[in-house]
Amino acid sequence: MLLLVSLGYGLTKQIQAEVMLREAQMQRDMSIAAQREAESQRQLAEMHRVALERALQDCK
Repeated sequence: MLLLVSLGYGLTKQIQAEVMLREAQMQRDMSIAAQREAESQRQLAEMHRVALERALQDCK
C-alpha cells in the first residue's frame, strides 16, 4: 500500500514538473513572438519615416 502511495506521489510530481516545463516553453514562445512583432512594427515605422522624408523632399 505504501508503495502505491509513493508511486502515486512520484507520478504526481512528474506530471507537475512536465506542466511547469510546458508553461515555461509556452512563455518562451510567446516572448519570441512578441520580439518578432516588435521588430516588425519597428521596420514598418522605419518604412513610414522614409516615405514621409521622400514626400517632404518632393514638396520642396
